[in-house]
Amino acid sequence: MESIQHRSGALLFDLDNTLFDHYYSLRSAISSIQASYDSLKAHNRQDLISKHNKSLQKAYDEKPQHEITYEEADFKKFFGEIGLPEPDHKQIVEFRNIYKSAYRNQRRATPNSVEMPIRLSRNGFRVAIVTNCQPKDQLEKAKAIGLDTKVFRLVIEVLGVSPQKSYMIDDSVNYDIKGGLDGLSRQMADVLEYISNENYVSAIARLEAMIKKS
Repeated sequence: MESIQHRSGALLFDLDNTLFDHYYSLRSAISSIQASYDSLKAHNRQDLISKHNKSLQKAYDEKPQHEITYEEADFKKFFGEIGLPEPDHKQIVEFRNIYKSAYRNQRRATPNSVEMPIRLSRNGFRVAIVTNCQPKDQLEKAKAIGLDTKVFRLVIEVLGVSPQKSYMIDDSVNYDIKGGLDGLSRQMADVLEYISNENYVSAIARLEAMIKKS
């Protein structure tokens, strides 16, 4: 097998809903929130999940400053999405404690996802996880199982790999792939190939073939 020193490409894995089953944990968290607040019991659970995801993405897009975390911004926007007054600090803390406890107690990898990067690594591929959340939260998720616009270029430079042979496996074209492309020069963007969730099955098949070929 060709040694890792001679390989010129990299496989970059997103974390949420690619390796880590964020939706599974989120559903548990929203269920606990719904059971704890009478004003939410009449709401459709799937609708609450959708609105929470929407508020979370808005929080990422607006890049809150250090005095307010993504989480706090997310909860404030979520209250607005479901028609409740903006919460004060005490309400945010209460909401967060219920949410995070349920979220953390129900964590798992997405089905059959962890085996792939492990096998790739053992077969000489350089594998990295790329995520746009706050490091502490994401490290917890990684252990339990909006990207900065410079992250892809930095990862490729640090790994010392060729953009022509680098791949991104993720669940969001708009927020993962576009975030990466925004951080690359036009020349790099033209040659860097990304694999999105729409053709995830064929991508995995291709990776399997690459392993067998090694």
